Amino acid sequence: MIGIILLWLTAWQSPAADLQVTVGVLAHRGVDTAIEMWSPTIAYLEEHISGRKFRLMPLDLQEVSEALSRGELDFILTNPGNYVELEAGYGITRIATLKNIRNGQPSKTFGAVIFTRASRDDIHTLADLRGKTFDAVDEGAFGGFQMAWRELMDADIDPFSDFSELRFSGFPQDNIVFDVRDGRLDAGTVRTDILEGLAGQGLIELADFRILNRQAADDFPFLHSTRLYPEWSFDNARGTPEGLAREVVFALLQMPVEHSAARAVEYAGCTVLINYQPVHDLFRQLVIGPYARPASFTLADAIARYWYW
Repeated sequence: MIGIILLWLTAWQSPAADLQVTVGVLAHRGVDTAIEMWSPTIAYLEEHISGRKFRLMPLDLQEVSEALSRGELDFILTNPGNYVELEAGYGITRIATLKNIRNGQPSKTFGAVIFTRASRDDIHTLADLRGKTFDAVDEGAFGGFQMAWRELMDADIDPFSDFSELRFSGFPQDNIVFDVRDGRLDAGTVRTDILEGLAGQGLIELADFRILNRQAADDFPFLHSTRLYPEWSFDNARGTPEGLAREVVFALLQMPVEHSAARAVEYAGCTVLINYQPVHDLFRQLVIGPYARPASFTLADAIARYWYW
């Protein structure tokens, strides 16, 4: 009898649980900013997909993996580097690519900017960073370190051995900009549009910064120092119902550019998927992510581990 009651309770509770949809978002500018930016998108999805309650979950890089491993996410908004690693590790699938927009110009790609203070007469090129202090987000941050890492390696600079200090400050990325501006570190890197965004808010002056390894692209409106890569993607977790994923991607593709949800994140909605080969090329060159080699096991390792026997 008890077993029947428990079975009935489970059956009674499961429909309500199935109604909730959890969307994780990589909070690269901090939790509060992520909530402010993405809550209108969550409300938009709830309005356009009947019978579902959507919940936003801001996360850092480690928390994204942990939430997926616990099966807590139905969808995830994240950068392409994080996506490639999560695809390999947790079987997520991208369903749409975001289109960034600034000053009326949309873009399906982004990069990173490497910068120092404009007043630093001793830093004009990437080579000048040798022996200097450098600020980034995290070793696993795609736009917050790995893009810059690739360009530094091409300039024969190993960030792990050639800087006097390599600091990983975490999120929000805004703090890296302030650290460099205020002289706490010599140089740093953040994803594209962070500098323009802070300048637009009146928090910095772009003239106070010098962009290193500056690149030019007619169809890309932001300051950048690196190659360009696909923009953030909207992805579904392994096990998310296919019908729900179709409803979500249809709603996102139908979002008008002028919708308040799009304006809140300065995105011009979503587009169909674009080529992620540049992301794989970066990982392959740096030998990280899915292309990381197994750690070597040397004679010294064997002696250290098995000396007793």
